[in-house]
Amino acid sequence: MSISDKIEDLFKDNYDALCMFSMHYVGDIYTAEDVVMDSFLKLSEKIKDGEEIIAKKHYLYQIVRNESIDVAHYKSIKTEIDDSAIHSEDIDDWSELSEREAKLWKAIDSLPQFRREVLLMSKRDGMKNVEIASSLNISVRTVESHLYKAYRALRGKAHEIYVMIFF
Repeated sequence: MSISDKIEDLFKDNYDALCMFSMHYVGDIYTAEDVVMDSFLKLSEKIKDGEEIIAKKHYLYQIVRNESIDVAHYKSIKTEIDDSAIHSEDIDDWSELSEREAKLWKAIDSLPQFRREVLLMSKRDGMKNVEIASSLNISVRTVESHLYKAYRALRGKAHEIYVMIFF
């Protein structure tokens, strides 16, 4: 397997989780995606220059963390997580959390559009069922039904993530 194939596999396996990880620092997905892409470029340059990196995934998380902190400081972005909260020895824990978040968002994206919209209005936007019903011009019972079906689908796909994030 060539170096570029290994990097491509690393990219496919970790891109979404790395974006979620970076987003904790930089605050928006577009900046996080840029940070992750730059981090992959740095990793590939180091590998092509002959530097031997044993734990590539761990090393990649460190690059993304450092780049994200640099971008956050440069843009003066205030985040909910301070720099001391994530130490290099905790990267494995944070990478696992980021991977779970990425899986959750994939599961949410797989919901039917209307059900996904109702769920996001409820959980992301903090709207009450009555407000959602009024906004979408549907009954409160229909909102409850869509939320129930969304929760049931998410439990089947990502039970531990669902519990961790929504409760």
